[in-house]
Amino acid sequence: MKTFPRAKIYTPDQIRQIRQGLRDSRSEFARRFLVSTETVKGWEIGRRNQQGPALVIMQQLEAIADEKKRQRIGTLKNIRRRDHA
Repeated sequence: MKTFPRAKIYTPDQIRQIRQGLRDSRSEFARRFLVSTETVKGWEIGRRNQQGPALVIMQQLEAIADEKKRQRIGTLKNIRRRDHA
């Protein structure tokens, strides 16, 4: 029987950082998961834990947020280079 790796459990701070990295409000972030805004708030304050598909989606959104952050940093570096040229 094939086993799958355990999904990463995110801390409240990590969840908030992912949401902010996507520049989502809590309600926008909740729509991505098809959950209520209260559920997202619960994740961010540590009252609730993500379960099942939410863990997989969170991993995918973390990768997207990281890529957006790299793009913003690259854009800032290009602007600074242009301004100093």
